[in-house]
Amino acid sequence: MNINIPGLHNSDENHWQTIWENDHPSKFYRVIQSDWEKPDCVEWISKMEEELKQFDYKQLILIGHSVGCVTIIKWFEMYGHAIKGALFVAPSDVDSPGYPSYITGLTRCLQANYLFPLLW
Repeated sequence: MNINIPGLHNSDENHWQTIWENDHPSKFYRVIQSDWEKPDCVEWISKMEEELKQFDYKQLILIGHSVGCVTIIKWFEMYGHAIKGALFVAPSDVDSPGYPSYITGLTRCLQANYLFPLLW
């Protein structure tokens, strides 16, 4: 199963994640966050874990966009589930000095060389 993890503001009807879901509804699932305007790491990864429990983790391909990419990484850091794969599109630079303060807890990501071998 392909799981879409949108970023800030969600993905509107013209966004590629939504188009993929509409074109292939049986192959895509979207994790819906409670607050798309003020991402909070703890809330977002808890919601991911809650919704992903219904699937076999080893069959999941997580597809993140922007803050969604970092959410996937932080979810993996917290829960460590082995998944089939991940696709990150335009990851948010959460470690940038000017990163918006209303996006909380999504900083200091694992280095890619530590994360990716653990996914497969």
